[in-house]
Amino acid sequence: MTLSERNKVKVRICNEDYVFISPAESEHLLHLADLVEERIQEILEREPRLGVARAAVMTAMILADGMLSQQEKARQLQVQLEVLQFGQAETEAELRRVKATAAKRAKRKGRR
Repeated sequence: MTLSERNKVKVRICNEDYVFISPAESEHLLHLADLVEERIQEILEREPRLGVARAAVMTAMILADGMLSQQEKARQLQVQLEVLQFGQAETEAELRRVKATAAKRAKRKGRR
């Protein structure tokens, strides 16, 4: 990916300007910056003596915890999906066996 395929976005977080160069859409980067700003401000409102740097680290920890939690949920859902797919495959195989048995019985019945 070349630099020309990336977006350059200037955001403001805690009265500091940051420039990001990323393949992400500008709107997405702005949304992320708003989210970070909002979380930092929530922490600073609860603990005003904390300082921006510490609030930023706490925000990073909170967001990382949320990310790990979502990854674990996704892993659990993947396991559930695999179990369901295995059950579906077993059900489809059983259905084929039942249909084959029924067809054989119908064929034998037709010969009598």
